[in-house]
Amino acid sequence: MFRTLSLSAFVAFFFFGFLSTHQLHAQSTTASMLGVVHDSSGAVIPGAEVTVTNAGTSFTRTIPTDNEGGYLFTNLPIGAYELRATMNGFQTFVQTGITLVVNQNARVDITLSLGAASQTVQVDAQVNTVDTHSAVMGELVDRERIQELPLNGRNAMQLAAVVPGVTNILAAPTVQTQSRSGPSITVAGGRDTQNEFRFDGASWKNITQNTALNLPNPDALQEFQILTSSPSAEYGRNSGGIFIAVTRAGTNKFHGSAYDYLRNTALNARNYFTRPPNKKPTLIQNQFGGTLGGPIIRNKLFGFFSYQGTRIHQTQILAPSFVPTQAQRNGMFTDASGNPLIMRDPIRNSVYVGQIPTSDFDPTAVRILNQFVASSPTGSNVSIQVPNPSVDDQYVGRADYNVTQKDSLYVRYFRDKGTLTNQAGTFAPYATSDTSLSLQSWVLGATHAFSSSLLNELRLSVARIDSNVTQKDTRQLSDFGANFPGVISPQLPNINISGFINLNVTDLFNEHDNIYQLGDTFRWTHGKHSISVGGEIERLELYNFGSSGNNGTFTFNGTRTAGTVPNPSNPGSTITVTGNAFADFLIGRPATLLQASPYHRNAKTWDGYAFVQDDYRLTDRVTLNLGLRYSIFQPFGITGNRTNTFRAGQQSTVVPSAPLGMVFPGDRNIQNGLVATNYTNIAPRIGVAYDPLGNGRMSIRAAYGLFFEDLRSDIFTYAAVNQPFVISNTLNVPSSLTDPYRGTVDPFPYTYNPSNPRFTFPMSLFTVLAPTLNSPYVHNISASIQQEIFGGMQFNIGYVGKLEHGLVRMTQANPAVYGPGATLANTDARRPLLPGTYASVRVICMCSPATYHSMQTSLSKNYSNGLTFKLAYTWGKLLDQYSATNLGQFPQDPANPAADRARSDFDRRSVFSGSIVYQIPFYKNANPVLRQVFSNWSVNSLIQMSSGLPFNVVTGRDASLTGVGYDRPNVVGNPQRSSYSNHADKLAQFFNKSAYVANNPGQYGNSGRNSLSGPGLQNVNLSLVRSFPLGERYGKVQFRSEFFNALNHANFGQPDSNFNNFSTSFASIRSASDPRIMQFALRYQF
Repeated sequence: MFRTLSLSAFVAFFFFGFLSTHQLHAQSTTASMLGVVHDSSGAVIPGAEVTVTNAGTSFTRTIPTDNEGGYLFTNLPIGAYELRATMNGFQTFVQTGITLVVNQNARVDITLSLGAASQTVQVDAQVNTVDTHSAVMGELVDRERIQELPLNGRNAMQLAAVVPGVTNILAAPTVQTQSRSGPSITVAGGRDTQNEFRFDGASWKNITQNTALNLPNPDALQEFQILTSSPSAEYGRNSGGIFIAVTRAGTNKFHGSAYDYLRNTALNARNYFTRPPNKKPTLIQNQFGGTLGGPIIRNKLFGFFSYQGTRIHQTQILAPSFVPTQAQRNGMFTDASGNPLIMRDPIRNSVYVGQIPTSDFDPTAVRILNQFVASSPTGSNVSIQVPNPSVDDQYVGRADYNVTQKDSLYVRYFRDKGTLTNQAGTFAPYATSDTSLSLQSWVLGATHAFSSSLLNELRLSVARIDSNVTQKDTRQLSDFGANFPGVISPQLPNINISGFINLNVTDLFNEHDNIYQLGDTFRWTHGKHSISVGGEIERLELYNFGSSGNNGTFTFNGTRTAGTVPNPSNPGSTITVTGNAFADFLIGRPATLLQASPYHRNAKTWDGYAFVQDDYRLTDRVTLNLGLRYSIFQPFGITGNRTNTFRAGQQSTVVPSAPLGMVFPGDRNIQNGLVATNYTNIAPRIGVAYDPLGNGRMSIRAAYGLFFEDLRSDIFTYAAVNQPFVISNTLNVPSSLTDPYRGTVDPFPYTYNPSNPRFTFPMSLFTVLAPTLNSPYVHNISASIQQEIFGGMQFNIGYVGKLEHGLVRMTQANPAVYGPGATLANTDARRPLLPGTYASVRVICMCSPATYHSMQTSLSKNYSNGLTFKLAYTWGKLLDQYSATNLGQFPQDPANPAADRARSDFDRRSVFSGSIVYQIPFYKNANPVLRQVFSNWSVNSLIQMSSGLPFNVVTGRDASLTGVGYDRPNVVGNPQRSSYSNHADKLAQFFNKSAYVANNPGQYGNSGRNSLSGPGLQNVNLSLVRSFPLGERYGKVQFRSEFFNALNHANFGQPDSNFNNFSTSFASIRSASDPRIMQFALRYQF
């Protein structure tokens, strides 16, 4: 039902689109090789014949040198190559050992010696890695590091940590995640939603939030590259990092692997906050699989296949809570001194003195207790561990076909399907859910060489992302005796008992994303020009169904057993009592019941761009990178026009019963998508690469680029949950848990009917798009120096800066006006926009600028003599007014958002990373026995160290009485602590909480946003590997010992920065990342 565009229709439509748009673009996963042919005197040799041959597939290409002796091969498949040059009167030149990586501009200059062509000069050397042809900044993670580095959970996204400019990898999954939102990665001053992800050239992202999706396991990847600044005009949907993953392909030789990685609870250290007598969480993990690649038809057709399975048996630790004692379950309540607790009896408007009679127990509450709580431990700070198993299977299949010397094809399929069992709340088991994710990707690519200087790339791709949350418990509250059918089936309600336990559910969710793409590029080498012209068309479809407390959120907070009651010790007088939340639950008297109808958010759009790029070799030493990119801003259209917005003073004619100002598609000047299409996004790119020494061992590079940002789909689907498409209802003081709507009207179930829409006033929430919403734009500037130094090492130092304009954020357009008599209770009545009709009005706008400046350095060594390493350091500063992925955060003062300008949430000032792969040269020359025991060992490490992220101190209260909800306190002292008496003191009060006081009523606090920094990060992953060679024909067996957080360093979370928790947890740190985890593996590869 969700696949509205069939594959055949898609191909036919895009074929027509291809003919009409002439030239499109397919993102490159290839490389280039260039150089100059000289004679022994240094004179250039025009007309020499230069040939490259792929060592794995025997693919060849031949071109003549130009009038200045230059040659340039573009669009070469990555891999190992032989380079051959011939010319009458000169000896034949042959160089082997050339390995090309994705997007590399490899320079290989050739010197021909006088002699007969039958004489051959053989050279075996790798090419210079200094890029003298392009100003693009980025980093490639090669096959050696992908294979050998200790990646926690074998998740390739962790490889981003070794790249300079990557300053954050938050929530990085340690296995293949079952969430549609992948790791939060920020690159070179961008938000985590500003990255572009390419998988074998095709778009690979979550449409809703533009975040990463699972990649294949490391054994299936050939290369992983991140471009961090100044990419060519071929790229640029977003201004952050460009992540490029390329799968392995078959060759003329069979190659493959088989492996099994194991973890066990007994091998792991304890989390810093999981101390005895608390049980250490269970973690038994098994990752197994293999690969196989080779020829199907030698020199013509090649195949590759990979499978990985992941099985995790683990426990989830729920937040500590107070579980009611057996006496409390029996209705007996005492105060802190052990005296009978006096509470109000709301049933008879009387008093309970320490005992609630069982006849007053709510039958539904009793059944819930007996079903879920009866056999549990009791008391305070009970942390319950529940099973949290995970299953994942992924497959990769690829075929490459050399049709002729001029034509080649490849097709690749990827499938990843996993399920995670999860428990919400603080008590279990209750309403356990399964979160599942299914990813599928098809890519078909074709290359045709019209001549040695004119090539064409065509690529067709389809991606499908299915994400679901389903309930394992199919019961509803009515199954426990309640007159409460609920809104959506099957699902239990949320039951929150303040100060005790929370019985929570994970909301049902169902999303299907489709990404259809067609791209094409012509690449023409003409004299000093290397010209690429192309573009891409993309169809994006989103089908989203979800729930948010549809079957109810019952809150019990003690207010129903609180109040003024007769004084049992002094008849005739009264006393005021505070009540007890669990007593409220036991008698089935909730304080509130919140419900909402399910939402349907179906959105579609077309996206596309065109580009031209000319890499002009001005001289032998200077190359100009000149590009121009054109894109169209096209808003997502919402199926069925289930969207609306606000235009002051305009009355809807489409929905005449709507309140003044609420308008719908079809109303005057309102289109589906709500904002106008923009056809004026023209983005220039210019770069220069200079080879000052003329030998390819040093380059000076600089670049400027303008980027227009693609917007994620959820910006356009927020309005789909406005009234009248979705309604919510808050019932204060419901009759009972067993029959909450007795005496009132149950508005559910509710289904939106355009001819008879329903509204409730005041609207608690109304989210609209600013009519000026468009593409944010970013100016990107970079300059760098690359230098090859001794020992095959390369040093890089550079500057990367960004000026970001019109980034998307959300603001409050209807804050309450403070004045005499203002209270929290009359907040909505004090809002200026039609009081009584609209309450909170959230506007999504292009109103958040940002600036970024950084120094990025690296020192690397290509693999030789058993050693390769990469060390990177980034010092940067990112300032913005807003940075969160969640658009629901407002400026403290909506009239002055610039007052929130401060360090970004993603601002880590100092970031160091290192990766090392080292073959230990022990006993190479020793006697055979010692050599057999101590040789073939290697040690590999992945290191991360960084300064802390900033955090924002908020009050957690609306003291300003504006209804905005993001007040900050006043600062009356120095919040920084100069020293700590011990480690426990540091965790108990990370910053000086006495430096803060509550802001005054009607005023905003003077504390700045993100004014403090949290703990830094230090992590070392280490592996020790012993290889057992079986000969060149049979490969080798490996035994791997891997240690994640090998030093068992406690990387602490951010402190509690909610001033409302001043007397409890404010300023304290109560979380830490994973301790040391050990893993053993056995591998066979050939």
